[in-house]
Amino acid sequence: MQLACPRCLALNRIADRGPGDEPKCEACGAALLPAEAVALTADSFDRFIQHAGLPVLVEFWADGCGPCEMMAPIFDAIAAEMKGRVRFARLDAAAHPQVPMRHHLRGVPSLMLFSDGAEIARTTGAMEAHALRRWLASQGIQQAKVQ
Repeated sequence: MQLACPRCLALNRIADRGPGDEPKCEACGAALLPAEAVALTADSFDRFIQHAGLPVLVEFWADGCGPCEMMAPIFDAIAAEMKGRVRFARLDAAAHPQVPMRHHLRGVPSLMLFSDGAEIARTTGAMEAHALRRWLASQGIQQAKVQ
């Protein structure tokens, strides 16, 4: 599998991981699969999405958006729960408007799920944690079982 580093965007080839294996970027040493959402920009968006190695859930948000602020801690919590199954990323739609315009987004918060660089699902509006888990499950992404 090849993963784009969330910090420097270097492509890293990694072998199948075992339990507890935390792959690191060969170029900068950053964790390749962090438990928190990766902040994307217009410059990093395409490269990260194209070389994520796993499905990527992107939250489009804007500063001062009440529903975005309400959803932020929920998105972070689910990112930690789903670590290693899906990569979570955020893009500030106001700071980088060309990306949401290119994807014809009409509101924030919006979530777009990508696989192999292509959009496979989207939804708009804030969600509670159980609703976000259910939406991800409807897209074929199951939460890891607690042992």
